[in-house]
Amino acid sequence: MATWLILVAVMGCLVVVVIRYGQGHIANIEGAEQLKTAAVAEEKGDFEAAVSAYERALWFGARDPGLRLKLARLYVRSGRYGDATACLAHVLARRERDLQITDLLSAAAVFETMGAWEQARAAYDHALVREPHCAEAHHGLARIAMANGNYGQMIAEMGSVTQSGEAVSSPQYRENRMAKRAELAERTRELAMGMKTGKAFYRLGMAYLDVGIWSGAFGAFVAADNFDDAPADAHFWLGVEALERNDRDFAEQQFRKAIGKCPAHLRALQRLRRWCSGPSHWRRWWHI
Repeated sequence: MATWLILVAVMGCLVVVVIRYGQGHIANIEGAEQLKTAAVAEEKGDFEAAVSAYERALWFGARDPGLRLKLARLYVRSGRYGDATACLAHVLARRERDLQITDLLSAAAVFETMGAWEQARAAYDHALVREPHCAEAHHGLARIAMANGNYGQMIAEMGSVTQSGEAVSSPQYRENRMAKRAELAERTRELAMGMKTGKAFYRLGMAYLDVGIWSGAFGAFVAADNFDDAPADAHFWLGVEALERNDRDFAEQQFRKAIGKCPAHLRALQRLRRWCSGPSHWRRWWHI
């Protein structure tokens, strides 16, 4: 009798295991199907359908490590910043040993897109703790500094970009940087063909800025300053560099040039006002 009871118990356990395995196997298949559906929808530009499929894949227990990052990027496209932030928080909450540096970089880029500067900066800093010579992290910090008007930090971070490598970087960053380099090459060819104007040198400078090479951008802006058609922004960036060298007279001259060409150039106005706001400089501000 006891033997029969043991056999029944063992068989019952086996049935439960088989059922649970079957359920898990079906869920995994369904999750994989939803991932395929999402990829096809995303390729067609149907982002709402892609979001729905990715969400279903998560519900079925899909374990693609980059799934939540993909979903976060799509949430941002749809303006669902709260959902994107929740996705990123889930990614960053993983154990340190399970968190890849590319996850940190991708999360930081999504935070940056949302304008969540503190979270983006924290993720880039975390990546730099892992890999101090990560060009993508330094480039991200440079963009954040630029967006917030911290141009000294921007220049310093861009200096680190040129000294770092891209071996540790996200696929999105490498793809984007390749496109920016193609743009830089096109601007360089434009000048080599004899199209030397202030606007052409300015475009070259902005292409260097996009790639994260401040020295190249500065050289292009210097060249643009020799032409009457140099855009106001070229003078602004020369003023920024002059302030970093503590050459306040040249900085003031360039900021005034920028305002002369574009009276509503807010960043130049802010820098000039800051420079001329002291007791001994109020007359200079009065004559802007």
